Amino acid sequence: MLVALEMLLVNNCNARGTCESPDARVLIFGAGMSGVSAARALYDKGLTDFIILEARGEVGGRMRSTEFAGVKVELGANWIMGVDGSTSGNYKDNPIWALKQQSGLRAELSNPYNVVVYNSSGAQVPMSASKYRWADISTAYKKVAELSRKRQASGEEDITLKDALALTGWVPSTPEDHFVDWYQYDRGEGPSPNDVSLYRSQGDRTYKDFGPDAFYVSDQRGFAYLVEYLSKDFIHRAIRLNTRVHSIHYSNSCVCADVTDKTGAKRYCGRYGVSTFSLGVLQSKDVIFNPKLPKWKTDAINMFGVTMYLKVFVQFNITFWNTDVHYVGRVTSARGDYPLFIPLNQVFDQHPHVLIAVLAGDNAYKASSQDPSITKQEVLNALKTVYGNIRAELVDILVPSWASDPLYRGAYSYPKVHANHQSYVDLAAPVGSLFFAGEAMCEEYFGYVHGAYTSGLNTASAILEEEHLI
Repeated sequence: MLVALEMLLVNNCNARGTCESPDARVLIFGAGMSGVSAARALYDKGLTDFIILEARGEVGGRMRSTEFAGVKVELGANWIMGVDGSTSGNYKDNPIWALKQQSGLRAELSNPYNVVVYNSSGAQVPMSASKYRWADISTAYKKVAELSRKRQASGEEDITLKDALALTGWVPSTPEDHFVDWYQYDRGEGPSPNDVSLYRSQGDRTYKDFGPDAFYVSDQRGFAYLVEYLSKDFIHRAIRLNTRVHSIHYSNSCVCADVTDKTGAKRYCGRYGVSTFSLGVLQSKDVIFNPKLPKWKTDAINMFGVTMYLKVFVQFNITFWNTDVHYVGRVTSARGDYPLFIPLNQVFDQHPHVLIAVLAGDNAYKASSQDPSITKQEVLNALKTVYGNIRAELVDILVPSWASDPLYRGAYSYPKVHANHQSYVDLAAPVGSLFFAGEAMCEEYFGYVHGAYTSGLNTASAILEEEHLI
């Protein structure tokens, strides 16, 4: 098989690595937000000779939706994060919000303070109760920001965010502390403070740059409609769906990809290639690179982690939960054990009797990898601690499998301890004619859809410079 692949490479590239019969000037691997934003930027500058190879039967990547309980729900990316909902004019425009406005995508404001919380006895406890130390953790994070600045200025080694919080005096000890700790960080970020770099956790500029608000996408065209909207001028001409990349051969002047589509094995070649494979795919080596990626590149790839942010969708035959809040919180002795539920009646007029159980990190990995019947029972047990003996019937459950899906291998990236600016530079840097894009490659906005969008623009700019088009 390998001999046959090498013969194909010889047939398409000469000994110096120049493509003799290219299929396009630029090959883009993946039709998610970063790949399509790169294509859009190339297109707008007149470089229209590109092909996008997409393994799935639709565009969007991790912006992926499906039908559940009669409505379309988002399995992956769901919120437009970092929006100036008050239109104060004090922030920059979030590019995803701008696309939302242009396309008419429907999205609803999510209010993190519109939450009701129940303790382990099933009693509702006001969020303002003194046992919830919101002021203390807010103070701790302010101190952490200052600690990060001082340690970096003095050249001290990076530590975990958890250790930094402990140095400021924040050490969760009660179930309420663990809930506050999870709600403050994991709910929005995904990984636990145990895993994240102190120095890089302070570099997320989303809310500082774009605003404090988040909007839940409820549009029945799906969040991926924004990707369709971006690609409307070339979606039918340039995007090859159901075309999975297995290996990439690259040099300083040629990139070829071995793929399979509905007709069998094929090879595509171009002057440039753009990898938008997720960090999880790059780490798992599901795609073979020939020659192997250099050590500086693989070292950068391994300086980051891949977290899980899982939404478990459960449908009942009736609604028995609070319908006047955006979130239902659950305090338990085990940190992150089904701590949050989202009632979908807040965003869908159809009122489909659906709750979303939100899990992050290790708890999300566990729930996504076990038999759905186990997850179903865990959800029921969690809800019983809140609402008592539930008489409703759980009629359907949907557990996305981001961790085991070979096209994704997790939700999104985060910086591990010792990841630094150079790590991001190396992660995004090209190798020969092979460029890299994706949310993980965006130092300012990693983990976000607008990070993927921005990375795509940056990669397109680099190629346009090579082509002397800017």
